Amino acid sequence: MACGGFAFWGNYSFPSIPALGIQGELGFLFNNGTEITAESKTTGASIKVTDKLSYTTLELPILMTYTVNKGGFFEFIPHGGFYLSFPIGKCKQEIDTEVKAFGSSGKDSETTKDKIDSSVIVGMAIGTDFAFNFSKTSALMLNMRYMYDFNELKVDGDEIARRSAFLFSAGYRYTLH
Repeated sequence: MACGGFAFWGNYSFPSIPALGIQGELGFLFNNGTEITAESKTTGASIKVTDKLSYTTLELPILMTYTVNKGGFFEFIPHGGFYLSFPIGKCKQEIDTEVKAFGSSGKDSETTKDKIDSSVIVGMAIGTDFAFNFSKTSALMLNMRYMYDFNELKVDGDEIARRSAFLFSAGYRYTLH
């Protein structure tokens, strides 16, 4: 599943090692989730069930960064750390069922919005930024990140999903002096 969102972040570089930094972020991701498909085939019949979950989160990562070629035209910035993720609103679940049996077929869809019981999800993130500096204060940023939740999302009392996702993003960096 594809998710969308936006984030704001700040990075503090240590005076003694300017390439090393701490990056705090505030992000908003919508359409988090997963899609699970199961199929069963027997003589003359087949059943296919697709279960899609989607939900919205407020993200608070704290990452350690290390900048290679700091101040050059191209910067490579690996980063890693932990995050807190706060689910917002309800979890949308779409279940599509397709049955083919003995020459006939049928489809059924059901959509529900269920209460999210998880108040906070803890996880880790690791990735890298690529910065193309246009001047001392502005840069085009490209980001790749892998996120993994340590605890599962709870919906209506049941633990139903653990997020494990790759994120790709682009942005603009403005440096304050």
